[in-house]
Amino acid sequence: KDIKIIGDKGYVSTEIGKQLALEQNISLLALQRKNSKTQFPKHIRNILSKMRRRVETSFSQLTEQFNANKVLAKTKLGLMTRISIKILAHNISYLINFLSGNEANIGKIKHLVFG
Repeated sequence: KDIKIIGDKGYVSTEIGKQLALEQNISLLALQRKNSKTQFPKHIRNILSKMRRRVETSFSQLTEQFNANKVLAKTKLGLMTRISIKILAHNISYLINFLSGNEANIGKIKHLVFG
């Protein structure tokens, strides 16, 4: 099964991409630096940037609104449970926006949490 992973500019090394492809059958799609000789076509760069922006926004929301970086668990199971619940709450926030017809602002969840 072919897996594709989107990476940021820190993963532009071709060695990492080759190693992942050979050992794990994983395709690493990393945005290239502006001065790079090999660039993806513009429409591919736009798609990758949009996807990365959504991931970065989600991590930011999990950290700032759900305090995912402050999990006071005593066991590994407690840690996994608390983080899973925070991710579930985040996904439910997206679902509420979707079901309420707020698809244009589906990622704007702060008003759901804070009023």
